[in-house]
Amino acid sequence: MPSRNALYLLPTIPAELQKIDFTQKVGEHQVKINYLFNDDIMRITLDGSGVKDSIDIGTGMFNRADANYQVKTVLKTKDVLVIEIPSHSNTIQDLIVTRNGERIAASAQIYNEPISNFELYENLRFAKPVFNKNWKALQGPAYQLLPNELVKKNNPSAKTIISKTAPEGDEIYSYPTNPNFQNGILDLTFFELKEDQDNYYFHLKYKKLNNPGWHNEYGFQLTFSSICISTDNPAAKSRNVSSNSNYLLPAERAYDRIIRVGGGFEIAGSDNTIIAAYLPESEDIKAPLSDTKSSSIKFSIPKKYLGKITAKSVISVLTGAQDDHGGAGVGEFRTVGSAPGEWTGGGKKNAAAHNIYDILYIN
Repeated sequence: MPSRNALYLLPTIPAELQKIDFTQKVGEHQVKINYLFNDDIMRITLDGSGVKDSIDIGTGMFNRADANYQVKTVLKTKDVLVIEIPSHSNTIQDLIVTRNGERIAASAQIYNEPISNFELYENLRFAKPVFNKNWKALQGPAYQLLPNELVKKNNPSAKTIISKTAPEGDEIYSYPTNPNFQNGILDLTFFELKEDQDNYYFHLKYKKLNNPGWHNEYGFQLTFSSICISTDNPAAKSRNVSSNSNYLLPAERAYDRIIRVGGGFEIAGSDNTIIAAYLPESEDIKAPLSDTKSSSIKFSIPKKYLGKITAKSVISVLTGAQDDHGGAGVGEFRTVGSAPGEWTGGGKKNAAAHNIYDILYIN
């Protein structure tokens, strides 16, 4: 721990590292330091060739006998100072301090752990916590969490239900000014839906996707899309896209299933109740939802969570900037203001207007 004209050395080194060399800057001084710690000896050598005049030296060394040797002395320019103790000693007389090969007196003291403390340590026992498996804090969510291997399942033989290209460069608002909001990450250019007997396969392609590196298990970030689907479910339908979208779908486009895609995805009903979700874990970096090379988000969902979707189903895909408020998770649509800021898009003429950058209506 260096200060302006003093250097305090408190080495705590794994037994496997018996020799260490390094240089420490102390104000305008530089001190070359060598540690030699083994089963026989603990030695600190300080080379003062980089010291302009002198600096104070303090050390605190715990040896293998649990004795704490504390030494104070001075390192002068061009000095070679050596502080040495036996690895298993517990007497101050065994301390040796030399300057340029000659033994010198130094201010020193030793602290030996009392035997009573060792007896205390040996008999010390910590309470073992007892967990109640019924505690709410230990319960998972009320909805199904989908594993990575399921949502990244792929079937090359799956049948295409819907495939639609969207125009590029049609974003409604200007991007936030932070450089991670790269041009194109809020521009949906393609949507595809395939199916097999048990699953639907979603493919969303953007002009560009960006990965700031905050959550590499996502493969991308700062892009958020909501897929609103009208299936054959008899449940009541909703026009409210929610998630800070401020967007109300036309009556003929009301949905009964919505898939929110950001830091993972979640499937909800028209009442906003989550039915199932995929929340990436750190190990999912092996197969993230997307990557910046493809700029495509691909995932599969078992049909039982969605209902019947056909080529004539009404689907609305709305894209905007993702905001997880620094807490990770799927997130929501980022607010747009009248003028762009570092983390806020711009271009709104009415504060109550929606926060959607790109809209794709299918059917």
